[in-house]
Amino acid sequence: MEGIPKYTAEENIIRIMMEKSVNFVVVEGVNDTPIYESVIETILPDDDIGFWDVVHLGGKNNIKELINEYVNENFICVTDKDFDLTIHSDKVVNLTRYSIENFFICEDAISTSLAIALKAKKRDIVELFNLDGFFDEVDSAARRLLYALFFYQRKISPDPSKVRVAWGNSSIHKNPPEWGLCENRINQLIQSLLPNGVSELDAKAYFEDNFQSSGVTAYDLPGKMLRVLLQIYISKFYKVYKKKGGIQFNTVDSCMESIVACLNHSKAFVEQIQPVLKFLRTV
Repeated sequence: MEGIPKYTAEENIIRIMMEKSVNFVVVEGVNDTPIYESVIETILPDDDIGFWDVVHLGGKNNIKELINEYVNENFICVTDKDFDLTIHSDKVVNLTRYSIENFFICEDAISTSLAIALKAKKRDIVELFNLDGFFDEVDSAARRLLYALFFYQRKISPDPSKVRVAWGNSSIHKNPPEWGLCENRINQLIQSLLPNGVSELDAKAYFEDNFQSSGVTAYDLPGKMLRVLLQIYISKFYKVYKKKGGIQFNTVDSCMESIVACLNHSKAFVEQIQPVLKFLRTV
């Protein structure tokens, strides 16, 4: 049995150059490709567009090189907001949240997933479910961390003489099943990010001068740091109305997958990718 086809970033660039009859949606990470593909397929009927594919290039720098070096008209790119400088190009859709994972924090998509699990009407779930408590917890407990992360990524990390802090896999939540963010973990991470002589007030001032904030901490902070917090929040809501079942909300991965399956119901995300949909309809 043949394996599932997999392409490296370099191979995907070659495909874009050679397969000129295919319209490519270029994203940063390999994990992003099935998400974009799923949402696009649910919005655009097969007979509305021609041959198309979603491919990854392994990061924003490779996307920048693609745009600078090639003039093909058969691709459009989507880049995360993250903490890097924005790519200004009519061939790039820049997300307004840190990454696609931050669009999982969406009452529309989550309510749809909950309605399916609870065998209820979505409009009834919409009346009952909201993310207010989630947003409040992230804003009150993790906004300081947002300032420190941005300062570190822009000012410290690019300096090759500095020791890198591997913050990407850091956990900032309390130990499940307890819900909430852990003040001690956040404090320790901030201390590791900010060098001697740089205060949290310095980091905050730098953030305010250099980052275009969405105004919502949960949208600007790396989404993967909030996955556990979101999963427990959703699971607790489910268990209020039904004690049994809800297996899709019992683990982080299955919970995120259930939201992805309903991401086409997210008004914010669908609006964000309108330029992609327009590209596929018209090229």
